[in-house]
Amino acid sequence: MVDETEHGEIRHRFEDSLDAIRQGLVQMGSLVTENTRRAGSVLLESDLALAETVFEADGEIDEMYSALEHESFSTMARQQPVAGDLRFLVAAT
Repeated sequence: MVDETEHGEIRHRFEDSLDAIRQGLVQMGSLVTENTRRAGSVLLESDLALAETVFEADGEIDEMYSALEHESFSTMARQQPVAGDLRFLVAAT
């Protein structure tokens, strides 16, 4: 049986996981926005060096997405969220 203190600790870890995922999504969104701006500049200016930067950043974004997806699935499996928390985690994947 789970006592009140243990339940609070479990909930705290769950909230920490959700916060980390939220922060990761915000950070990833900023990177995507910046990379999209750079990609537009590449098209307008035919800048090969900037194109390489865009390509490298895209790889970083892909890695970040994979890590966030893994964390979301892991949190769903460990914590079995419901309602709004579940919707958030599903949307994050």
